[in-house]
Amino acid sequence: MVVMKNICASLYVLILLISMADAKEPTFFVDLIKRNNLFYEKFSNVPFSGQVKGRKNGRLVNGKINGLWIAYLKNGDLSYKANYKTGKLNGLWEFYHNNGRLSEEGSYENGKKAGVWTTFFKNGHVSYKASYKGDKEDGPFNSYSSEDGRLIWKGFYKNGKRDGPWEYYYQNGIVELKDYYKQGEKHGSWKYFYPNGKLHSKGTYLNGRKEGLMERFHKNGKLKSRGIFKKGRREDGVWEMYNKNGKLESKGFYKNDKKEGPWETYDEYGEVERQINFINGREIK
Repeated sequence: MVVMKNICASLYVLILLISMADAKEPTFFVDLIKRNNLFYEKFSNVPFSGQVKGRKNGRLVNGKINGLWIAYLKNGDLSYKANYKTGKLNGLWEFYHNNGRLSEEGSYENGKKAGVWTTFFKNGHVSYKASYKGDKEDGPFNSYSSEDGRLIWKGFYKNGKRDGPWEYYYQNGIVELKDYYKQGEKHGSWKYFYPNGKLHSKGTYLNGRKEGLMERFHKNGKLKSRGIFKKGRREDGVWEMYNKNGKLESKGFYKNDKKEGPWETYDEYGEVERQINFINGREIK
């Protein structure tokens, strides 16, 4: 019986020693070299498989990063956490500021950004929230203030380009500008507002250029100016400006997007106060 116990004990020790011999200590990441996008131990032609440690910690399989990967700054603080699948980013990604707060988080699918990504200021407030598909912005995209977290602007992307309605906001939360995009270019109606919410100006874009009637208004809502744009330039013809009481203030002609010919200014009674002549946008004295 004693002999049997000794044999069992000896076998246990032997198995333990073999297991310890087979167990490999993690390799420092800095001791690996990279060739053709694969990691190797120095003086080895076999892609490395096993755990690595140091400022970068994780596992490699056949020379490729696989699973959870954690990296640290020189001072030991966390730099980022990432998930890989056979060498490509796949799954949750987290990046950190040097104060330890989260800087950015989102997900990858087969090496490309996908789904909602959020970036943060150092104070913890959200900076951006963006939607991605195939590594390109696709869907809602919002920007926020670092001071109080208020919304600064919001809009939509499609296949990496602005597409759809966009809005920008004053510090008081009032809408400052509304416009539309199509495949990265301004396209459609736009409106610009005063901080009190009243209309400042409005017009239309066509394929990135101003087109058609554009109007500007005083803070009291009275018309300030009116004119026509064509292919991004003022159309040849009469342009009129009005004072805050709605009366004609000045009138003249544009040619090739420049003032041309006589321009008249009017007094409060509607009488001509002054006439100035222009040639190719230059005043003639």
